[in-house]
Amino acid sequence: MKKHAIAVALAGTAMTLTAAPVAAEDGEHPTLQDAIGSDDFTISASVRTRYETYENPFRSSGADAADLLSFRTIVKAGYDAGPVRFGGQLQDARAYWADAGTRISKAEVNALEFEGAYQSGSIRASSSADAAKLDVSAYTLAAQVGYTFNHASRPRLSLVGDIASGDNTDSTSYNRFDTLFGIRRGDWGPSSSLYGPLSRNNICDLGAKFEIKPSKRVDAFVAARTAWLDERTDAFAKTGIRDASGQSGRHAGEQIEARLRYWIAPNFAQLDVGGAALSKGKFLRSAPNVSNTRDTRYAYADLYFKF
Repeated sequence: MKKHAIAVALAGTAMTLTAAPVAAEDGEHPTLQDAIGSDDFTISASVRTRYETYENPFRSSGADAADLLSFRTIVKAGYDAGPVRFGGQLQDARAYWADAGTRISKAEVNALEFEGAYQSGSIRASSSADAAKLDVSAYTLAAQVGYTFNHASRPRLSLVGDIASGDNTDSTSYNRFDTLFGIRRGDWGPSSSLYGPLSRNNICDLGAKFEIKPSKRVDAFVAARTAWLDERTDAFAKTGIRDASGQSGRHAGEQIEARLRYWIAPNFAQLDVGGAALSKGKFLRSAPNVSNTRDTRYAYADLYFKF
């Protein structure tokens, strides 16, 4: 990963340029709303600069290592015309340093939480137009129990568990849960084009998460989870890795992730750094179409501007 030095230099330069002109007091920053908005017209925007890197893929194919520099700009606007309100969003996303094998996507209380969803309907057995239709019977469940300690830094410890059904080859129906129609959550690790071995498809997992917010400017968390396949003959999550014989077992591996965020200029510029490591289990090391058996390591650095 020869571009690391370049990325660090870019991030350092951006931080310097960002912090210099901004007043030290909280909330003193330029906004589009102040500049061109009104009581009826609201407008806001954000810009994210991200550098990310990984080595040793978790998918069935792809580059052994990759770096990516990306920029994302989002502008949101709304107009209140009285009885009718209009709103819209524009997004521009660009990526650099992507090699041929780099995948890029197009796209406080102490409580017990529980979520679930069940899918039904029909799906074709293959992509062929005349393929037979199969009934869909798939489900997902998610549970979390946590405790927030009585401390100024608001430390919180949570235990989590999830299950999303996989396709059972002995069933006459299609059983793989599809997140396109179900619950979407960001608890599976860093949201990224390069990284994302865990998803709500053919998975069972248990984990723990510790969060802390020592000041208005700083928050952080560290989390760990162990994952298994729900159905050993179906592809695991969205990795594309599958063992139709089921002989590679169910244990996919363990993931550890961490994140630290710091407001360089409160409510205007925020630095977000983090990473994850996937220790591959038997399945991700021995399934027939595994492309790399070494553990996956991933890191990123984001610089957000909100105005």
